[in-house]
Amino acid sequence: MSDINNKRGDKMAQDNKPSDKQATKYTTGKTDSANMVSTPMGQTEKVIAGIAIVIVAIIAFFIVKSISGAGDIFNQPADNKTNTTSEQQAVDQKPEAKLAKEVEAKFLEFWGFKSTSEFLTAEDMPDSAKIYGFINGFEDINSSTVRVFVQTDVTKDEAKDIGKHIMGAVGLDLENLDFIVVRGTDGLDVNVSRNDIPALRR
Repeated sequence: MSDINNKRGDKMAQDNKPSDKQATKYTTGKTDSANMVSTPMGQTEKVIAGIAIVIVAIIAFFIVKSISGAGDIFNQPADNKTNTTSEQQAVDQKPEAKLAKEVEAKFLEFWGFKSTSEFLTAEDMPDSAKIYGFINGFEDINSSTVRVFVQTDVTKDEAKDIGKHIMGAVGLDLENLDFIVVRGTDGLDVNVSRNDIPALRR
């Protein structure tokens, strides 16, 4: 009797045990389910990685651009307003082109001439005064200084005498004139101050 029961138990165990084909089917189904789950996860990770790379690239781009912009700022003048002010001051410091004309006019008026060339043609003109006939220009240096051009070679003493004579002739009328600079053809300047004339000293 016990043998019969054992055989029945074995038979029932065999009947309940899945066949190899069924086991394979179950295993395959489980594997397919795992693949179905793992495949979308792999694509998601790739998408996230791609987005991360794009974000890093964008951040790097803006960092480089910011650094480049900072370099442009450092290369620019420190203060455009300061540069503009300096340029304006330079313009303001340029002398008005009128003192030289006034010196020339007063000098010719002092002698009663219309042109410096008359010093070379006037009768009874002392030889010492004929040097003034070579004066061919007056130029403003600043608001109180005028340069006189002499179209001949002159020594330092001769240039000094020319400057003193002009200053003495016009200084009383032109109180803003402080210096006369005489330049001969050698290109050297000789300065004469108002204070070199005793009657004009302040």
